Amino acid sequence: MHTPVFDPWQTAWVYADAVGAPRASAALWQAQRTRRLAALLSAAQRSRLYRERLAGAASSGDPWQTLQRLRPVSKRELMQRFDDWVTDPELSLPALRRFLDGGARSGEPWLGRYLVWESSGSSGEPAVFVQDARCLAVFDALQAARGPVSLVGPLAPWWQAPQRIALVAATGGAYASVLSFERARALNPWLAATSRSFSMQLAPQELAARLDAYAPTVLATYPSMAWVLSEEQRAGRLRLALQAVWTGGETLTAAVRRTVAERFRAPVHDSYGASECFVIADECRHGRLHANADWVVLEPADEQLRPVPDGEPGHTVLLTNLANHVQPVVRYDLGDRVRIVPGGCDCGSSLPVIEVQGRCDDVLTLADARGHRVHLSPLALTTVLEDDAGVFDFQLQGVGPRALRLAVHEPGAGERAADALRAFLQTRGLAGTRIAVTEHAGRLPCGASGKRLRVQASPRPGF
Repeated sequence: MHTPVFDPWQTAWVYADAVGAPRASAALWQAQRTRRLAALLSAAQRSRLYRERLAGAASSGDPWQTLQRLRPVSKRELMQRFDDWVTDPELSLPALRRFLDGGARSGEPWLGRYLVWESSGSSGEPAVFVQDARCLAVFDALQAARGPVSLVGPLAPWWQAPQRIALVAATGGAYASVLSFERARALNPWLAATSRSFSMQLAPQELAARLDAYAPTVLATYPSMAWVLSEEQRAGRLRLALQAVWTGGETLTAAVRRTVAERFRAPVHDSYGASECFVIADECRHGRLHANADWVVLEPADEQLRPVPDGEPGHTVLLTNLANHVQPVVRYDLGDRVRIVPGGCDCGSSLPVIEVQGRCDDVLTLADARGHRVHLSPLALTTVLEDDAGVFDFQLQGVGPRALRLAVHEPGAGERAADALRAFLQTRGLAGTRIAVTEHAGRLPCGASGKRLRVQASPRPGF
């Protein structure tokens, strides 16, 4: 068994700060954020790409003025110049790609000191992200101090799992949620004994049987998958006695939150993160998302990437991750629509409240040979297309109870993608589903969130 990347002293220090910062005045954490931004910009000088950006920013000595003068970056640009982006010359994209096909999926550290994961490609462009022990210490501490575990078990020591947790996710790839979960289990014997991950790719009956046998008190998954599982609970095929449902990775709508909470008879706690920065915001007890603004800078922006005033939703948001000095993320066009909500929150936290519209694909509902409805999570479908077919730029649409339309951007990839879908649908009792494939020369359109709407129900199932 490999040793996970971990810095206990840094984690403990950040944890103590993360607990106290929201309770203090905003001026205190804002001063810390300024110091952290200055340190990040200094570290970014070791990145050839950012060194070029900073040279053109005409720094005045004020890190905030320097930040505002930096031209934003995109995922495509960063991946095209990966070796110029990272600050450690030992990080090579071809080697990391090979590693992602092997050891990374088990959480093995790269070079003994980096945790590596890949994005899901929801914007049509998959990417590789690297975290060192310092960066992971920030993620660990913020999750423990402000994440949903702090709401469910406020009296338990932070290093212990207060509940019996089941994570239902895409377990076949090197994704942030699963790797972070398994890393935490490897580090924490209490958590290892009281938590388990389950593949969302399992057939519904098998997944329900495994979850029932495990009998979790907390279900952690994507909002769309939480809704699919709530359908199983409503139909009596799943019988969980939950104390909480934790969601993340997609937009949680009010209707989905209400439905999931009613069917499981448990509160729903949401969080907001991304592969580029795993812990962007967490919900308080009043159900409002508070940005971890002492470690993350969010700049809602319009279509020309100009800032929008607080209170207005942006067309996109520029993300700066203050924790990662190995792979700097500075003014990164994340693609989500974010609104910074003016005013405070009744919970007493001085951290800003935000509203997010991110990934919001549809659950597809098809009919099997006997006419029974089968609900398919969009992340299960996108995982099949990404992992099994190697296709990232696509749109999948339901066009009837037993028919799908699949559009792909990559020439020659259509039938490969359709074959992967057919194999998956067969495991769901949907072997007769027709798939019409088209290949597009141009880029496929984006959805309202700013990211590509890759799975679309027509009509959308009854949320």
